[in-house]
Amino acid sequence: MKTQNNMETQNINIRRLALESLIEILENNRPLHLVMAGFFDKYQFLDKKDRAFYKSLIFSTVENVYYIDFVIDHFSKVKHDKMKPVIRDLIRMSAAQILYMDRVPDSAAINEAVKIAKKKSFAGLTGFVNAVLRNISRMKDEPVMPDGKDEIYYLSVMYSVPCWVVREWLEYYGKEEAVKILEALRNNKNELTIRPDTLKTDRDELAERLKSKGLDVAYGKIAHNSLTVRGVDRLTQLEEFRQGLFYVQDESSQLCVECAGIEPGMTVLDVCAAPGGKSLYAAEFLKGKGLVVARDLTSYKASLIEENIRRMDAENIKVEVWDALAADEKMIEKADVVFADLPCSGLGVMSGKPDIRLKAKEENSIELSKLQKDILTVVSGYVKPGGALIYSTCTNTRRENIENFEFIKDNTGLVPESLDEFLPKELLSGTTAKGYIELKPNEYGQDGFFISRFRKPL
Repeated sequence: MKTQNNMETQNINIRRLALESLIEILENNRPLHLVMAGFFDKYQFLDKKDRAFYKSLIFSTVENVYYIDFVIDHFSKVKHDKMKPVIRDLIRMSAAQILYMDRVPDSAAINEAVKIAKKKSFAGLTGFVNAVLRNISRMKDEPVMPDGKDEIYYLSVMYSVPCWVVREWLEYYGKEEAVKILEALRNNKNELTIRPDTLKTDRDELAERLKSKGLDVAYGKIAHNSLTVRGVDRLTQLEEFRQGLFYVQDESSQLCVECAGIEPGMTVLDVCAAPGGKSLYAAEFLKGKGLVVARDLTSYKASLIEENIRRMDAENIKVEVWDALAADEKMIEKADVVFADLPCSGLGVMSGKPDIRLKAKEENSIELSKLQKDILTVVSGYVKPGGALIYSTCTNTRRENIENFEFIKDNTGLVPESLDEFLPKELLSGTTAKGYIELKPNEYGQDGFFISRFRKPL
């Protein structure tokens, strides 16, 4: 079998396969994480080096695509949006190797691009591909830059983020902080953040088990029960993963659950639960007593929750397909805790999901803010007197975060409640005392996140 796998690997051209994936992501708008998951599932026999190279090709291209297109347009008479999709993405991918992947010789990136163009039946364009990429290679020491007079356009191109996001962050945070956020989103972390299932193991025991397998393991920075792990090759091959001893979850997301104050015997409702991370963590706090109702809009999303429940062998969770906009009279004032981690623009997680920058539109953020308010109006009614609502997003916009915090306060009868007893000391601030925290992507190496807590008066 090993010999067969080696023979299969010898016939694989990683660049050509990466190009096919990029066409799916950049031209056909398929989610990057699904495209990559499909690739790794199909080519399980690839060695660690090839898988890492594939991932670098995808991430380097997608997370820098605005600047790459700017550079291409500087050196090509045919602008990137007028090129044939295959040639456009081939040049993008090859430019990414030249500009961002130091271990790849420029000559290798260029020569392979020419070969792939021929293989893809574009032999007549090999001279064009070669010329554009050689020009890009020659400019590396004196890179071309957009006009700095237009600050928003300049930052948009240099950090490959839509202009409206740059404008919003400049207004919201100021230039110095906005640039720090943009830098953080371009520097994808090479570690997993996980939390042990505390009903089966604890953080110290799990850390030792993973260290014994040669992994670099450290305590998380802000969540009480988190670990960061480096050196993972195939996650699904880890015995501890298959046994459900841990769940992959960013510390920011873990904090949402830790801020809920869940105790055994409670009824917890997670209204937009897929893929189930918060519901699973909430169930651990119940310690076998109480119930988590995990809901989402479609059967597919419900199946994602159920899949994770099976792997984690979790109890006290009931999965339901339910539209969060539809009022459920049976749940009125029945929940001790309601999690409203609602659909959002996702700007805080662009480091791990760089294709968000391709789809993020200001009008969508505006529509999502309205959707969030509509859902909050419904689900706030499920909180029992004395119970809590946790409203959270994985984005960093004023309209989806602090403005919705104010909306809840002014329109639902719920009152903000301090987060200070739930958070580590380094996170405490004037806002946490008021009931909310906004974690920016440049802080603590975690995703951008907004967490707020409300109480229904007795």
